[in-house]
Amino acid sequence: MSFAIGILLVIATAAIVGYPVLRKASSKDMETGRAVRDSSARREQIRSVMEEIEFDSEIGNTESEQYQELAREYRRRLDGEEGHRE
Repeated sequence: MSFAIGILLVIATAAIVGYPVLRKASSKDMETGRAVRDSSARREQIRSVMEEIEFDSEIGNTESEQYQELAREYRRRLDGEEGHRE
């Protein structure tokens, strides 16, 4: 009987001590996951803008020089976002 009570006390202590540790770990995992999703969304946004810029250039809505400048700027931003990903 006392052996069973001892095991229950060990399990209860492990649960009380372990729960906050496990909860913090899962919170960090959630934050990391959120950061990855946010970064992916920013990269996708930048790619979308780059496609729009290219389309505008193809149909003649932007001049070649302006297109080149905008394309360089957004490539730089995309490279920066991809550098944060690693």
